[in-house]
Amino acid sequence: MIDDTPANFRGQPMGGRRGRRFRPGCSLASSIGLVSVVAPYGISGSPTAAINVTYQGKTYSATMPVAAVTPSIFTANASGSGGAAALNQDQTLNSVLNPAKAGTFITLYATGAGYTTTAADGKTAPTNCGIGCLGKPLQAVAVKIGSQCVIPSYAGDAPALIAGVMQVNAQIPANTLPGSVPVQVVIGSNCNLLTAYPSQDGVTISVAP
Repeated sequence: MIDDTPANFRGQPMGGRRGRRFRPGCSLASSIGLVSVVAPYGISGSPTAAINVTYQGKTYSATMPVAAVTPSIFTANASGSGGAAALNQDQTLNSVLNPAKAGTFITLYATGAGYTTTAADGKTAPTNCGIGCLGKPLQAVAVKIGSQCVIPSYAGDAPALIAGVMQVNAQIPANTLPGSVPVQVVIGSNCNLLTAYPSQDGVTISVAP
């Protein structure tokens, strides 16, 4: 559960009774020492959110900062760095052993793009209505591949995945040098890193010679 009660309201009477607003966060996956949860839209506007995880009757709490936009690319090893969890144009997994060709499209998966056109906490994106009914970020999306800025052909909900996961389809520039090429998803201003929100450093895609 994620608590978005404003700090100055906590422990104060609310509607004639004392209470706190808790919103369920949709769990994506869990393992030893790790729980992945989609932060609900309802915590927007609060500087921090209290997170409570209950396991085998015990509750564990932590406080995390909240930001409107903080993009991050999913990586193949789930560490947040290294090779992106990306698909080549033929829908095979991009890797050093299976690089993409320059000039072809690659699919990235990211999160943290902020509000979308169809806010739907805890629901999966539909698969039966084309892209017309899929949610898209309210802010502009770009992809930085190497030193080049690319406007994606699609950036929005990933069909069949939970709302909060963004699929980004972008064409690798034809003049991209081969090897492990840095990649970032940029929210807000077409790769102008002074005014936009880039995803984390240290993520790459593999490009064929």
